[in-house]
Amino acid sequence: MPLVRLASFTGAGYEEPGDRIQVVVHSNGERSVGLIVEEILDITDADLALLEEVNASGVIGSVIVGDRITDLVDVESAVLAADPNFYREIAAIDRSPLAIGV
Repeated sequence: MPLVRLASFTGAGYEEPGDRIQVVVHSNGERSVGLIVEEILDITDADLALLEEVNASGVIGSVIVGDRITDLVDVESAVLAADPNFYREIAAIDRSPLAIGV
């Protein structure tokens, strides 16, 4: 499975991981890609209403999840930056916008 450092896509600083890395796996059809993240704080299902659009590289906007303001990363753009052909094979499938909170 290919891996993408999310920090390099968003422009955030990145420190080399120790023995273990934390990865969020994004799958679409038969293909998967791992997004390397600094830390996974929580996993939740939430109805998200965009609080504010953000004009930053790779970030869609901000939302409130629980009691925290969370930035939403444009997962599709991050994956395409690493592999421009990732979605090509499934282009005929209707895709919803993809985001991950950071």
